[in-house]
Amino acid sequence: MLGYSSLRKIVLFTMILFAWFCLAADFQYGQEEDLLLKARKLYQKGYYDDALTILNQCIEKLRNIVAQKKKVAEAFYLIAKVYYTVVEDEEVKKSLKRVFETYPTFQVEESNLEFKSLVDQLRPVVAESRLDQVQTDDKIQKEVDEQIDPKDT
Repeated sequence: MLGYSSLRKIVLFTMILFAWFCLAADFQYGQEEDLLLKARKLYQKGYYDDALTILNQCIEKLRNIVAQKKKVAEAFYLIAKVYYTVVEDEEVKKSLKRVFETYPTFQVEESNLEFKSLVDQLRPVVAESRLDQVQTDDKIQKEVDEQIDPKDT
């Protein structure tokens, strides 16, 4: 069995790996915005074939980012399992919440029934929280839109 010190090292390594995945995904996202801007300009100038080529490249790269998000969620999941093993309950919950915030449909076969039960309990809580956030964001956007373009009544 691994000692407490070894488990701490594994957690640290996993967190470093996770940070690397996050930075890589953020960097690529910025590049996609540049591609979209370039494609928009080409479209506006009438270079439709070039715009289509760039947009198709952009879509393919964004698909890869989604795949990376799933790997990031898996890293959070493994962090949660490590914390579960060393009985740090608050860290387990934080990590599992990050799993579902990163990739809401994350699924994995889990043999530990207690851990699986915890995962199943937290999934709807995070989903509800995300829904509340989306509704709040929509309300704020509506208020901003009304301030920018007030309707004559």
